[in-house]
Amino acid sequence: MTVQEIEEIKKVDEIMFNLQNFTDPQKALLQAGEFLKELNLIEDQTNIEEIIQAYTDNLHKQLAKIIQRKAVSFNWTTWEYLRKYADEDGIQVEEHFKEYALIVLRFNDQLTETVKFFV
Repeated sequence: MTVQEIEEIKKVDEIMFNLQNFTDPQKALLQAGEFLKELNLIEDQTNIEEIIQAYTDNLHKQLAKIIQRKAVSFNWTTWEYLRKYADEDGIQVEEHFKEYALIVLRFNDQLTETVKFFV
């Protein structure tokens, strides 16, 4: 993915992660559809089912990339610390872990592409 494509998919992530906060979720989905169309991930940016399916497929591919990377590791001590103290504050860490993982992945991909550009 190019840096520009990563920026586009990050916009889609933001829409999808915050869909419940929009006053008109269908309008937000259509906006996400426009970005997915620009990325050639869908053909019809007005088809809600196609938008959701394309985004879900992309999400699964990106998570599979995380799992396959041997260089990626997770600090379980930090996880337990966050769970312990976040739960005390009423924050459910598990609910946001997928979003966080994708943000990290997108940032790492963007960083890699940027480095390639300057090398």
